[in-house]
Amino acid sequence: MILLFVLGVSGSPTKNANTDKLVKAILEATGTDTEFIKLSDVNMLQR
Repeated sequence: MILLFVLGVSGSPTKNANTDKLVKAILEATGTDTEFIKLSDVNMLQR
């Protein structure tokens, strides 16, 4: 059995940007488990 998972990543700093909408639409069209990550919301700095 093959399990599919699709990860969508947006690098746009604008909230609800066209890029975000496009990536989310593609994820919905896959019909499988997905996750959307917006890079501008990810905190890469750890102290």
